[in-house]
Amino acid sequence: MKWIGTNGGPYIVVPGEHREAWEGADPPTGGRVVHAEFRWDAESNPATDYDEACDRTEAPDWFGPVKRRGFTALAIPRGALTWVPRPGGAILVHCDTTPSPAHASKVVRTTLGSKIRDEPVRWRQTRTVLETTSGKFVACDGAYSGTAQPRGMTLVIEIRPGAYAVAVADYEPDAGTQMRLFRLTRKARTGGSPKVAKRAAPAKHPRKATKPVHR
Repeated sequence: MKWIGTNGGPYIVVPGEHREAWEGADPPTGGRVVHAEFRWDAESNPATDYDEACDRTEAPDWFGPVKRRGFTALAIPRGALTWVPRPGGAILVHCDTTPSPAHASKVVRTTLGSKIRDEPVRWRQTRTVLETTSGKFVACDGAYSGTAQPRGMTLVIEIRPGAYAVAVADYEPDAGTQMRLFRLTRKARTGGSPKVAKRAAPAKHPRKATKPVHR
């Protein structure tokens, strides 16, 4: 099971097709203006994508959406991160404390991997919706650009293309393990052009009489 970490800052989860649009702590390009209170650099410098991700991972929620033109990303605080597939989506597993990485992996495999629906997890639905057309979300260190990540700091969540509602839950399977779960559930498609029923073709009169069917 692959776990990733950061160099001390938050993660960013972006749609795979928009990975290049995340510029991390580099100054925004193309005339973009980022609004953020946090500054990792001097306050006189323009705010960066990383700065806004840091804003979103402050109290009280410790996570939040980062909206960009054409897509929405999700900022998650530092810690160990992995993911597991689930029917209709996936669960991102953020581990805050654990006795060991091996113990955390065992918890994920034996509990989250197959029995999550039976566990007393209280999900809280958020208003955040993530969408992908490529069928991938990329979780990585928010301080770096999406295409210049340090080795071992990228997690690729393979998932069906579509829009996914985000729910969150705190999970403590034992006294020494604290996790936060982010559930991605694929939303049903709505709208679109209604299907028009095809008009039945007129019945053709047979040239010869048909034989009756005897039952």
